[in-house]
Amino acid sequence: MRSVTDRLDALNPHLTATALALMRAAAGLAMLLLPAVSWRVLGGRSPGAETRTAVRIAGGRDLALGIGALTAADDVELARWVRAGALADAGDGVAQLSAHDSRGLARLRSLCISGGAAVVGFAAARRLSAFMAIATRWPQPGL
Repeated sequence: MRSVTDRLDALNPHLTATALALMRAAAGLAMLLLPAVSWRVLGGRSPGAETRTAVRIAGGRDLALGIGALTAADDVELARWVRAGALADAGDGVAQLSAHDSRGLARLRSLCISGGAAVVGFAAARRLSAFMAIATRWPQPGL
């Protein structure tokens, strides 16, 4: 049986990073425009004004990270944006673990989303960096 790491390594890192960036930008836009709906999708109860504001802040961050990755000039820059997004997702996961007012299932759902995105993001960034390191060692035809 293949491990999760083996399965992640088998994915095309550029395609994975681009898919993550598209999902991040779309989720960020949804959180900005529809914070109450976004909050309920994650399992939260009816959000107050402070929660809607926090969701919009996270939405702005994710929209910026997604657009940054989608407009990256090359795979080195793409890897940096994806790594930054994965770090943000890991931070979200830590925040979910420390949230005392979350319901168990809602916390677990949110932790799975942020933790899964962090793992896939870090793996894609690592693979992109590895591909770029290999590409720079070999002479390019026609250069």
